[in-house]
Amino acid sequence: MERKEVTRQAIHIIAGLVFMMVLIYFGRITLIGISILLLFFGSLLINFKLTGRHIPIAHDIGDAIERKEVRFPGWGAAWYVFGVIALATLLVDNNEIISGIFILAVSDGLATIVGMHGKYKIPYNNKKTIEGSVVFFVSALVAYLFVGPKIVPLAAITTLIESVNLPTDDNFSLPMVCTIYLFLF
Repeated sequence: MERKEVTRQAIHIIAGLVFMMVLIYFGRITLIGISILLLFFGSLLINFKLTGRHIPIAHDIGDAIERKEVRFPGWGAAWYVFGVIALATLLVDNNEIISGIFILAVSDGLATIVGMHGKYKIPYNNKKTIEGSVVFFVSALVAYLFVGPKIVPLAAITTLIESVNLPTDDNFSLPMVCTIYLFLF
């Protein structure tokens, strides 16, 4: 189980880095277009899976890394791509979009990897650890390189959001919080 989760989180981080590179080298509109295509084809794969049609390789990979407690196959991945679309559509500054994707991909991924080995549970959510939250916050501060000092409150807010057991997937809630905060400030 632990190896499966580390693999999931490595994909989580790498995908975010790829999205950031697409934005840097090809622009915001290309990122939105590629993300919409990924969401469309991902939705087809989810539909095929739910209707019993097996797509070799795609479903085999999905089965190998998907968490068991998800609502449906591809749940987290769909929200992840939707979060990237929201960031790239609602924000216009590339540095802000990169910051949001970085928090979604890198901070969340690292927090999970470190948190799995953490010993100190967060008092209000025993599924999360203090160690994971510290890594989330510190890694989110790297986005200072893109948006400057306004990242400090955003890092704190997203760390709190990630540590709370919300009814929504954090692949949705983190980009939404980033989008709202960066839009307002």
